Formats: sequence, structure tokens, C-alpha cells
Amino acid sequence: MRRLFGRLVCFAIILAIAAPASATSRSSVKCGGHIRPGGSASCDTWFRIPHFNARDTFDYNKFVARIVSPEAASWRVGGAIYDARGVLYFTWNCSAQRSSVTAGAGTYAGHSCDASRRTVRVRRSGHTYTEYYVADTSKAQRLVVSAIVGTCAPTGMKGCKFEGRAVYKLAG
Repeated sequence: MRRLFGRLVCFAIILAIAAPASATSRSSVKCGGHIRPGGSASCDTWFRIPHFNARDTFDYNKFVARIVSPEAASWRVGGAIYDARGVLYFTWNCSAQRSSVTAGAGTYAGHSCDASRRTVRVRRSGHTYTEYYVADTSKAQRLVVSAIVGTCAPTGMKGCKFEGRAVYKLAG
């Protein structure tokens, strides 16, 4: 019994050392609205996150920037995130020549997306380094989503829908 207890304690210590100090949490921010065929539209929303520094990132597989319509052509949707000082620190854009998006499923032709995170140059010990910008999270952040569409099949009286979403991965 004593030997088993000793092994359990040793195993627990190894787990504590090998385990990360804190887990990563996720926080999602989104915005959307209606857009008329041949038009442009935007929305914005204010949100709070506890921090955003060099150890934090975005889930690049979870970005959304799209027109929601059974048939849309020549569109571009993009998101921009500003910190509490109004500094733009993250953008993403998607565009398509043609698309069909209904009930969450979508098919696209000529579709592309890109993203960009702000970096800064810092000088330490006589060397210059490029690091990710540390966002000011002392107050609310702002997400702005903008959309432009050539043609789209309206999904209701207000036209087609557009939406943008980003998912933060915050280190603990």
C-alpha cells in the first residue's frame, strides 16, 4: 500500500510539472446585418476581453466573413478589430466570385480569405525584434464588419444577410 501511495504521489507530481500552467479559453465576437443587392453595409459591436498579448491568438479556422444567400456573386466581407485606444490590431477579409450559403452550409467559387495581425518593432539590448502588438483591453474593444455585394438573392424583405465572426484563443 505504501509503495502504491508513493507511486501515485510521484505520478501526480509529474502531471503537475508536465501540465500547462493554465488552459486556453475561447471568446467569440460577431456582427452581421442585411445588405441589398448591389450595395454595401456594415455593422459594429463593442465587446470586452480580459487581455490580448503576444501569447494570445485567434482561431484561424473559425473566422467567418460571408454573404448568406442562396445565390450571391462578386462579394467581399471583412472584419476589423480595434482596441480601447482605437488602434486597429486585427483584420480579416473574404471574397468570392459566386457562392451559395443556406442554413450554415456553403459552396463557393473563386473564394479567398486573408488575415493580418498588427506587429510592432521593439529594440532590446541593441537588437530590433518584431513582436505582436499588445492590445489595450482596459476598456471595450470594437469589431466592425463591412460588406459589399454585386448581386444576391434576397433572403427576406431587407435583402441578403452578411456576417463576420472571430474567435479569440486567450492564454490563461
